[in-house]
Amino acid sequence: MVLSATVGQFANAQPQPTLDFLFGGVREERARLKSGICKIEGTATTRSLRNSGSKRASVQGESDDSSEELSERCSYFIAFDGAEYYRFDRSQPGLIRDRSVSVATSENALASNEPDRTLKPIEGLRPLDGLVSFKRGQKTTKFATNPEKAAWWNSESRSIDLMHPASVQLGYTHGFFDIRCLGLCSMHTLTAKSVRLEDYLRDKLSTLKKRSQEGAVQVHSTSANVYQVILQHDNPMNSEWLFDIAVDRGFSATRSLIRKKYGDNSSEWLHKEDINVSWELINGVWLPVEFKAIQLDANAALSATREPIKEISWNLQWSNVNEEIDKSLFSHESFGAKESVHIVDVSNRSRPILVREGVNERQQDGLSFFQWSMLVSLLAVIVGGVFGWVRWRSR
Repeated sequence: MVLSATVGQFANAQPQPTLDFLFGGVREERARLKSGICKIEGTATTRSLRNSGSKRASVQGESDDSSEELSERCSYFIAFDGAEYYRFDRSQPGLIRDRSVSVATSENALASNEPDRTLKPIEGLRPLDGLVSFKRGQKTTKFATNPEKAAWWNSESRSIDLMHPASVQLGYTHGFFDIRCLGLCSMHTLTAKSVRLEDYLRDKLSTLKKRSQEGAVQVHSTSANVYQVILQHDNPMNSEWLFDIAVDRGFSATRSLIRKKYGDNSSEWLHKEDINVSWELINGVWLPVEFKAIQLDANAALSATREPIKEISWNLQWSNVNEEIDKSLFSHESFGAKESVHIVDVSNRSRPILVREGVNERQQDGLSFFQWSMLVSLLAVIVGGVFGWVRWRSR
């Protein structure tokens, strides 16, 4: 479907609330966003509930409602300029290398049948000096693409991978999300997958239209210029997914709600996930500036308190909206990797090329293996030349 109307015409038309109208407006507003830089800072709080909210605790009458809370920092850096230049850095809680644990300790852990928490050596590169243990910490991944090369780096990896842009498979490894997907996707999708807005809208619209023919989709107005879409899931849990789209705010998704019922239709709706997004008009485009998400215990059917088990809070700061951006941001050279990190061109999977050999951490103040090899070869040539010259002179 080709949309020629502007967002203003969409908002003032007051048409019937249809899926094509709403999703068409989302696409139109995204097309108005050509470039920008977004810095996201926030926290992710996880609570481990031992008994509170569980069916077993309520049925057996257990009273231990204690919980453990872990609050960790998360940050993102997003830059884009047209369709060919893109940058996405993600720093969030995960498993990182524990340099305080000795090789012997790791080997003993494996010998005692504990879970394998080790990094395997990278094929084609010099192996690590033993096994590596993990610990909880901040895990950072960086992804950049330009017309010539795409690059990906995990801060715990020993190499930066260079790829052909057209061959990049954006799975979890190269995970990113389109900034205007906020409010349309679940927390899991945003934090663990890759989301292209056009692909997401196409797949979601196809699903909604199919379910609409089955009578499982409702679209109605909740207030002036705000439409709500309700998708009823056909399962024994009797669940629904609702999301609100504000037409007067650039067809932006302001809320997403997943809720469930236990028992018959007279039962109370219990919220499983609740996402709220605030939007502001920046340089003529509606953009998200605040994101809050709450995830509740899905098994807390009989709980009176229903304490959240996970909360995410982000603040988004924008610059260079629809302005030209320094193209050096879209190269692996801006990743800030140490000299110990290799650079490997894997454009040709069958014949990867070592672009730069990283310096071993214990050789930071000395020469690398490659440099030593070149030096030895040069000395051999010099010695051979001098020996030959001496023999020639002695004749």
